[in-house]
Amino acid sequence: MKSENKPSLCPWCGSHRIAIMLGGMPVYIPEMERELDNGDIQMGCAAGSFEEPTWQCTECGAQFFRERSVAKKQS
Repeated sequence: MKSENKPSLCPWCGSHRIAIMLGGMPVYIPEMERELDNGDIQMGCAAGSFEEPTWQCTECGAQFFRERSVAKKQS
């Protein structure tokens, strides 16, 4: 599913627990561990050439992608 903004609830399971997906190799900090434990953030792929999800439902695992608006050319 694509969305311009973080979904407020999962359309598949109805959960409000939608986490931000982090990519790359993060540096350990205690605050991040708490956010991972609480389900506020999720770890994504370390690297990839495909489009990666921006958010994920922590209940059912549904993934959401940011909708990129295409600017119209003006003549």
